[in-house]
Order: sequence, then structure tokens, then C-alpha cells
Amino acid sequence: MTLLPSLFAALVFSSSQVAYALETGAAIGYVVDETGLPIPGAELRVSGVDLAGERVVMANDDGEFTIDGLSPGTYQIGVYFRGSLIAKAEVRVGLNTTTKVPIEARLGTVSEEIEVVGYKPVVDTTSSSISTELTAKEIQKIPVGRTYQDVVQTMAGVSGRIDTSSGGAGDGNPSVRGEGQYGNNYTVDGVSTRDPATKTFGTNVNFDAIESIQAYTDGAPAEFGQFTGMMVNVVTKDGGDEHHGSAALFYSQHAFFEDKYDIYSLDESKEIPTIKSRFRSPTLNLTAGGPIVPEKLWYFSALDLDYSDSIPEGVTLAKDGSGGIEVFGGQFMGKLTWFPNRSWTLRYIFNADYSTTANIDASQFVAPEATTDRRDFGLNHRFTATLAPDDKNTLELRFGYLNTNLDVVPSSGDEETPSRFARQVTLVDNAVQFDFNDRNRFGGGFTYTRFLEKLAGSHKIKTGAEYWQLVSKREIVNTGVTDVRWLDGEGNPDGTTRPVGVQYSGLGDEFPCVERDYSDCGSKTFYENAGPIGNIVHTAQMYLQDDWRPIPQLTINAGVRLDIEQGLSDTGEKPPTVDPKQYANPEPNIGKYGPTLMPAPRFGFALDPWNDGRTKIAGHYGQYYDLGGAGIWEWANTRSANNFMRFQRDPASGEFVWQNTQDSVGSPSYYSPDLRPAVLDKINLVVEREIATDLSVSLRGIYSKTSDLAEDVDTTYPNFFIMNVPIKERTYRALELTVRKQIDEVWQVWGSYTLSESFGHTPGQFELAPGAQFGSDGNNVGVYLDDVGERDERERLINSGNGGFLNLLAGLGHYSVTDPDYYDEAGYYGYLPYQSFHQIKLNGSYTAPWGTNFGLVYEFDSGHAWEKRTLVLAYGYDGMGQGRGSRFMPPVHYVDGRVGHEFKWGKSQSFEATLDVFNIPGFMSAVSYYTVDEPGFGSTLFRQAPRSIRLGLKFRY
Repeated sequence: MTLLPSLFAALVFSSSQVAYALETGAAIGYVVDETGLPIPGAELRVSGVDLAGERVVMANDDGEFTIDGLSPGTYQIGVYFRGSLIAKAEVRVGLNTTTKVPIEARLGTVSEEIEVVGYKPVVDTTSSSISTELTAKEIQKIPVGRTYQDVVQTMAGVSGRIDTSSGGAGDGNPSVRGEGQYGNNYTVDGVSTRDPATKTFGTNVNFDAIESIQAYTDGAPAEFGQFTGMMVNVVTKDGGDEHHGSAALFYSQHAFFEDKYDIYSLDESKEIPTIKSRFRSPTLNLTAGGPIVPEKLWYFSALDLDYSDSIPEGVTLAKDGSGGIEVFGGQFMGKLTWFPNRSWTLRYIFNADYSTTANIDASQFVAPEATTDRRDFGLNHRFTATLAPDDKNTLELRFGYLNTNLDVVPSSGDEETPSRFARQVTLVDNAVQFDFNDRNRFGGGFTYTRFLEKLAGSHKIKTGAEYWQLVSKREIVNTGVTDVRWLDGEGNPDGTTRPVGVQYSGLGDEFPCVERDYSDCGSKTFYENAGPIGNIVHTAQMYLQDDWRPIPQLTINAGVRLDIEQGLSDTGEKPPTVDPKQYANPEPNIGKYGPTLMPAPRFGFALDPWNDGRTKIAGHYGQYYDLGGAGIWEWANTRSANNFMRFQRDPASGEFVWQNTQDSVGSPSYYSPDLRPAVLDKINLVVEREIATDLSVSLRGIYSKTSDLAEDVDTTYPNFFIMNVPIKERTYRALELTVRKQIDEVWQVWGSYTLSESFGHTPGQFELAPGAQFGSDGNNVGVYLDDVGERDERERLINSGNGGFLNLLAGLGHYSVTDPDYYDEAGYYGYLPYQSFHQIKLNGSYTAPWGTNFGLVYEFDSGHAWEKRTLVLAYGYDGMGQGRGSRFMPPVHYVDGRVGHEFKWGKSQSFEATLDVFNIPGFMSAVSYYTVDEPGFGSTLFRQAPRSIRLGLKFRY
């Protein structure tokens, strides 16, 4: 019987099983008697608070059984034979993990004398993946920020407490295994919520609504894709058959012994004692859940209301008290779980979040009149349906809609006054632009799981497909709005008048641009207001994977995945392509780019040499594609949100003269017909052993290489060619030691030591930093290989008197699409900004006999890489002045602690008081330096977050 017909046959003939849940785990094992002989036909009755009723599973002729489709949690198993209870077990099931349950029954024993034996997924001997799961009970007992993004930072191989784009505190988008902040994928309740434009997380989740968090950092099965960093799964709580809820109030603020540290001052051009950042933040959290109709319909809801008022270091408030960063926001989640019969489970989940932030970019490097305000609004609908007619077949359906709106506007609300830049990034007048963004993700898919036995062993076969439509719209309204006569790429009038915003900037010491009437500025740039511009990207994926156990000691994890992506321009057209060999004369050779096909094999093995569920030797190889997302398709648009004309001051005459124009019509972008998204090849090896009850250690080796990195290459100015630059790549290698003690009533711990190296090239146009506004502002390093690569074109520019333009791109390197031997790496390959040689993490909690809980989070980072940068005049921001990763920041230690006590009464009521202290010792190591070619080079811009506290009061029922 084939797979799908067998499912429909099961629908007709079976209705005895309780429905399974989406995003689940499994338990496998066997039932034997006192002599070790199997007990065929033993009946296992499974119950728990996450089940709407009882499930019954039968052991096969060899006494073996599989219980799949269980939500993460603890379950009770009663084993019956010929109507008599012969064994009891309690099983903890993890997310996407398998717990081994070897049950030894004593036939003829009185049921009251049967002891309950507990099992936990300490070592998953059926998986070759490297993943970490943390449950609600675990994360509630340690001092972490109250988001899942903060929780994943405690995991091995994840670097997130420092934002390597700015050098300040982490922004919630961690770097994983050297892959930067934009290569992760995020699902909530099995539905992708990745932001369509930035490729970062797109949905926040109420912290007290989280049931489990799992992150795959290496060796993810074929079911998971569209990432090169990590895959994060968040599962939210169900209502259950008992009413429950909580009400909590938290208050956070700074906590100094000494209120100053030395950081760089732009005014004094040296490090001076500066008051540390100060803040206060009250938060209200409410949850409620339970049955609407017992065993039929459940509900769960959560509401957060947040407020924060902070004053960054170096910021002086105005006389009226304004000028700090003020945030007000909230988020809500509602969830309905319905069991229409014993085979179906239906879930609908709704998330909404809203926040307003005043002066979001306030810092010592932004003048008070140059700050911006921000408004975020998001909606996320998720619907899942799970059909499990028996214990051999499961069908899951998933649908989702995500809408996020992000508006950034000058705090002054001023559209008329032109912007002005200082020599570096500090704005000295109004903010640069109004930036309005609207992003949507819509789609869904299915997964079908089938268990097969006695076919050269046992198989868990899983297949599925998904489709998503990603829509990204953006409108930029530049300040200083006026109408100007537009020039083409050669500096000649093109016959149009367009609305633009005006910006001024300095140009060397001679034109510093500090006078308020702009009389000493070195350059003037007109940025076009093009109106709303959007892209539509279609993605589809399908996969087939098989977890094959030819013998009980060995599991083969094999699979293949196919991702498909097609992006369209603002007019609904495919991007134009041209053969690189014909690039010098592209018009007669234009084709259309896409769709792209990305086949990715995955293969691994997991060996349990003694078949005791305590030891694993595993290895895995896989390919992982990071889809281009909206960013790479924006270059195909017939319009650009950043078209500009630039005029430079002539030192001799003092007059502004035309320098260059960037116009998507006059300077079109062409795509290579062979352009592909970035692909990561990764190998990982693991040896893991349970050395004591619920305590395991592992040794891991990881090696990966990322290639096919896309970049825009300015080969024949003013045209751009988007291609996979052969010399651009990233490499990561690591040895890692981990320890994990599963949570019990007393203590838990998880920790790691990672020895690693992360090499690579500069991020470029398609790896933007959060908040990037111009070009490839990722890590403020300029555009990769954005020099003119064709010898003939370089000679033409020089002969026409425009050779000075090449100097404005000096140091960025060049590459020829027709002559691969003609390139210059320009010192770009080296240690990446998220590189640190040594990283230690230790997290845990202990509950004393009198009920007080103590939690600890410790992290050591040996120091991130950095390098000297210099101003790229053609772009107005900083590019490489030294080779990548020429220097390293000092080591950074974090020690966070928590103490709490819970007072319990009645059946389920309790009251808990907690105190969290972050950066207990008050360490103030530098996490970023002033890197540009100025007198302050090497001075500290930021230090690690100063000491802070969080007080909490929570009532549960």
C-alpha cells in the first residue's frame, strides 16, 4: 500500500486515537519482561495535560512501540497486558526530538506496587542534528531578557549580546556560526515569521506564552530550510483542560556603584568620563487559558504592556526633559485549539504588536535635532490543522499571514530643511529622510509523516511542500524637498523635473560642513523622491526525508530539499540578464532572470553503540540556501528609492560642479543568468554521552563554507552587474564542548566552550545592517568590489577627464567579469566582525529545599574582530582602510544572577517574587572602537551594558 492511499484508508477505518499536535516530538522504545523477552501486543495508554483525552498505542511482535506527534511536555504511560497493569512510566518529550523508553514490566505484580520510571530526552540517539531545546520551566528560572531572541543567545555557537554592526548591545538578531545576523529563519507554531525584507525575526511572542524554544545550529533535516545560520522554532502554550493564568509586574532600571566610564567624545576628540546609560522600564504581563468545552475546545491568551524611558551615554537632555529614548508598546496573543473528533486538531493563533519610539537613534554621535522617531505595527495570523487517524500516519496543514509596518520619521517632523552631514556619521541638522515600510508574508503548506516497519528496518518518512508570497513596499521622502531638473548618467539634462531632497556633506578638512548656512560644505546631493516602490517574491519549497533504522543501534537521516524563488520588479517584470562576456554591449543580449532552483541534499547518521539510549556518535553533511529575499530583487526595479545627483565643490572656484548621477533608468542593473542565492556546505561530527542521570556531555566538530555570495559589480560605469563573485566567501570551523543537565525539581545546567575561527569578505548590498539607509551600510564597510572592473572602461574614464571618480572608490577593489584573473581583494578577506576565538557560556539554576530559586547566566567572549576604516567619498560612509579583522576588541565577561521565591497555597495558586541583576560585577569592557581614519582612531565608542536590575512580582493560578 502506498503512502497517501494508506492515509485515506486509515481515515475510513480508524477513529480511536486522540489528535496529534503540530511541532511535536516522539517516544520510541520496547516492552520486555523480567527475563528480557519482548511482550508483543502490550497496550500503552498515554495521558497528560497536553492531551485532550487518552491515546492508546500497541507494541508490535518484537515489543517495540512508537508514540509520535506529542507536544513538548511530560506524559504518563500505563502499560497493560491482557487487561492488567504491568508497568508505569513518565516520559518527557522534547520538540523535534525522540526519547528512548525501554520499559521492563513485571508480570503478575500488584498494580499498587509498580514503581513509576522516568525518562527524559537526555541524548537523542536517533538524530544527527545539533540542536538545543529550552522549555518554559527552564527559561523562567534564569536571568534573561523576556524575549525568545534573548533566550537563544544562551545557546552554544550563538553570538548575540553584542551587535556587531554598531558595536553596541545586541539587537535581537544573533550571528550563528559566523554567518552574520541575516541568515536565520524563525517559525512560531510551525509557521515561518521571517521578515520578508530584512530576513530577521518578524513576530514577537509574549514571553509567558512560550512553551518551548528549539534552535538548530547545525545539521538540520531537510524539513527546515531558507537559512544559513540557525533555525529557531518557538511553540506557544495551549489552553489545556484546567483553567490557569498569571498576572505579573516587572520593573527594570540601571543600578550603578560608579556612574561614569570613559568613552570617546566627538567634541573633545578623546575618551572622557561619561555618565552611563540610564533607563527605567515597567512592564505588565497577563495570561489566561483553559477549556471552553473540556476535551473539545481550549483557549489561551497573553497580553504585555511595556514602557521604557532611557538616556544613552553622552546624551544631554533639553531643558524640558526631552531628548532621551522613550518607548511605549504592547503585544497580544490569542489561541484557540479545537478537537472536532479524535483524529483532528485545529489551531488558530493571532499575534499583534505595536510600539512607538521617540528619538530611537539618540546617542553621543547624533545631534538632538537629528534624531528620528519610529512606529512599529505587526499582525500575524497562523492556522494549523493536524490529522492523525492512527499511530502510523499524520498530515499537517499550515497557513499564515504576516503584516509588519515600520515608519521612521524625523523627530522634528521637518520636511523642508535640507539635511547636513558632519565629516563622519554625526548629523548636525535635521534627520535625513522619512522612511515608510509595509511588508507582507502570505502562504502555507503541508507535511505528511508515515511510519513503516519491517522494510529493511523501520522508517519515519516525512514529505512536505510550502508556498509563500513575500511583498515589500517602501517609500522614502527626503528632507529639504524641492524640484530640480534631472541629469542623466553623463551629466546632461534628461528633460525631466523631479522632486528631491537635498543633503550637504563635508569633503576633507577644507570643506568641513559645520556652518549653519551650508557655506563651507564640500558636496551637495539631490536624492529623488520616487514614491512607493515595491517588490513581490514568490518562494516554494518541497522536501523528502527518511529516518531509517536498519538496526536498533543505527539511524540514517537522509533527505533532499528543493527551494524555488522568483522575484519581480516594481512593474511585475523579471529582472533583465546579460551574458557576462557580452556585458560591454548589453542591449542586444538581454534575457530574463529566474526562477532559481536550489536542490539541497542532507545526509547523516546517529549510532547508539550499546543500544542503551545514553551514547551517540553522529555525523552530518548538508547544504543550506539563504534565499535572496526582497533585497536582491530591488535592484531590478525601474525606479530606485535612492536615485541621486551629486555635486562637488571645486576647490579652485568654490563652485558646485556635477560629479555623478545614480539613476536606475540611466544606470540600469543587469543580472547574471547564473546568479544563485548564497549556499552553505556544512559538516558536523558529534560524540555525546549521558555520564550521570539526566547529565550529558558532548564534543562537536563543525566546518562550513559559504559561497555564491551575490554582489553588484560596477564593471562598466554607470552600469551595475549583479553576480556571484567567485572570490567572495565565508569559512567557519570550530571545536565545541557542551554539558547539559536536564531540569528537575532541584537543578539544571547547560554550558559550552567554543573554540572557533570565522573568515570571510565584506558584507555587501544584500547583507544590510539593521536600519541601513544607504547602499551596503552593513557594518559600515562600503560596497564590496564596487570599482570599475573593465580595463577599457577605466581607460575611457581617465581619457575623458573623469579619472578622479575612480579615486573616490579607492580601496574597494575591482573585478572583471570577462577576465577572471583581473581582480583585487583589497584586503577584504579576514576575520569577520562576529569572530571571537573563545566563547564560554554557563547557564543554570538551583532550587533550595526551602523553595528559593537561584539562577545564573555567565558568558565570556574573547573579543570580536575589527579594523581601521576610512571615508569612501563617492558614498559618504566608511570603507575598509585595513584588512578585515586586523584587530581584536578586549575580552568581555557577563555575569547575571537571579533569586526568586514562590509561595504556594491551594491546589495551584502561587505568588512569586524575583530579583534579576544583569552584569553583577559591573564589568565595563570595551565592545567597540572608533574605527575611522580620524584623530580619535582606536578610542572606545561603546562599553558593555552597565549593571541593571529587574524586580518581578507574579501571581499564578
